[in-house]
Amino acid sequence: MGENKMENKGYQKDLEFIRAHLDKMKKPEPSHDFFEKTRTLCHSKLTPIKSSRIPKSIWIAIAVNIILIVFLMLPFTKALKSGQSLSPLAAGVMILMIQNAVMLFFAPVIIKKFKAKQKIDSNVLMI
Repeated sequence: MGENKMENKGYQKDLEFIRAHLDKMKKPEPSHDFFEKTRTLCHSKLTPIKSSRIPKSIWIAIAVNIILIVFLMLPFTKALKSGQSLSPLAAGVMILMIQNAVMLFFAPVIIKKFKAKQKIDSNVLMI
């Protein structure tokens, strides 16, 4: 244990030595161009996406998808009312339609994120 305290004291002295010399060193100033590029990039990341509404075309596609679900699932609902279990075919159709509806709902979000990422990647600073 005594050896560990000695190492710790040496570490503390080295740390104080480094800090004292760092305070005396001249700190580099970034160029004006670097500062402007950084400021522009930060502002572009902080500005919210202006249009967060879902486009009408997506709502129309979801409505068509729901209508298709209703028409395709009508025969299966008759089977459910008569007490029969849900067939694998009916379950597959239902899963496929739900998956399509979910993808249509999230498509605008994915597209906006992709476009924002492309815009940010094109503004990467050249150091």
